[in-house]
This record gives sequence, structure tokens and C-alpha cells, in this order.
Amino acid sequence: DVNSYNKSLKRYTTPKTITIQRGLFKTKKQIPGEPCNVNELNNIILNHFFRVSEKEVFENIAEMQNIVVPIEVDDLKEYRIAEKVFYNSKMNTKEERFNAEQNLAKARKQLGIAKLDGAVEWINEHLESSNKSKLVIFAYHRDVLEALAEKLGTDNSVLFYGGMTPTEKDNAVKQFIENDKIKFFLGNSLSAGTGVDGLNKVTSTAVMVETLYSHAEWEQAKGRVR
Repeated sequence: DVNSYNKSLKRYTTPKTITIQRGLFKTKKQIPGEPCNVNELNNIILNHFFRVSEKEVFENIAEMQNIVVPIEVDDLKEYRIAEKVFYNSKMNTKEERFNAEQNLAKARKQLGIAKLDGAVEWINEHLESSNKSKLVIFAYHRDVLEALAEKLGTDNSVLFYGGMTPTEKDNAVKQFIENDKIKFFLGNSLSAGTGVDGLNKVTSTAVMVETLYSHAEWEQAKGRVR
């Protein structure tokens, strides 16, 4: 039975005794020393995990701010067509539900394309009016990412999406961090939203041109600049 701090301390470490000064008085306290019975402890905790909240991990880091930026969208024609097709989709059979998902994906893509000009206008104005020299920009569709690169400038941006090789991805991250001429990191919100480290060395701002369905994936993507 090691369901207490003191018992665990003695069972799985060789305790050390230290002296603590508390005002005019001194007290002695045992703290963990060299580990022991490690294999036994591993077997006990093998099927358990320890959950740490984001607040505990980032307790000394300022809270992130989420700002919704209204933009003007001039041409929604293609999106409205795709939206109507989706709303008219039948969902009685497995095949019909699959087709409905495809129709929804087309509408989602058309909305991303429709937001391009407004998003680029805001991005350029933001860089000019703030002290930011670099931005991380997320989008879901590769077509949207490539269009952003064309509009923002292929010479001052790098792309990061699922179809690239690991070497190409690593080079994109390195260029964004180390090359002062590269202002924009244009990443697919899924493939660049997890496991990409170092972006926060050069910027603390991310722009989501296309939103994600999953809140967890959204939080992961934002965490790249934290």
C-alpha cells in the first residue's frame, strides 16, 4: 500500500533529509532522492496518464486573444451555387450522405476562395499598421493557400501542406524563421497545425483564413504561435 506521499517516497526513492528555515525555527523535511524499485513503479502506472491543463503549462505566458475580423466579400456567386447544391442534398442512404459531404466540401472551398481578396487586404494593412514583420496564415484548402501566395507574393512567403516531403516542410519552417525576406508562413491548418515548432520565435500572430470544424484542431493550430 503506497497510497500516500510518505509511503511512495520511501518505496520508490531513497529519501534525503533537508533543513528548512522558517523564521526563527528550523524544521527537517524528507524529499525524493535517488530512484529505486523503478520497474515496479512502471508496472503500476503503465495504464495511467497524467493530465496537465493548458493553464498549468502556460501559467507564465499571456492569454491568447481571439479576434474576429469582418471583411468585405464582393463575389459570393460560386459559393451560393455550391451552398444550394448542398442544401438540396439527400441523406437517406450511405451513398447520398457521402455525396452530401462532398457537396459541403465544395461549398466550404468556394467560401475560402471568396474571402481571398478581403483577407489579403486586411493582412497587408495589419503588417503596415503594426510592428509585426511576419505572420502565420492558416487555410484548409491547398488552392486557397496557393492563391494567397500569389496575392501576397511568392518571393516573401513559404507554403506548408500535406503533399510536401518532410525535407520541403522543414525547409519552409527554416526559411520563415531565419530569412528576413520571408514575411508569410502559409500553412494547411491540419498538417501545419500540429507538430510544427519554432514559428513562435518570430511571430505571435496567426490568421485563420478558413475555419476548422474541430475545436481541438483549432486550438492546436493557434498553439503554433504561442
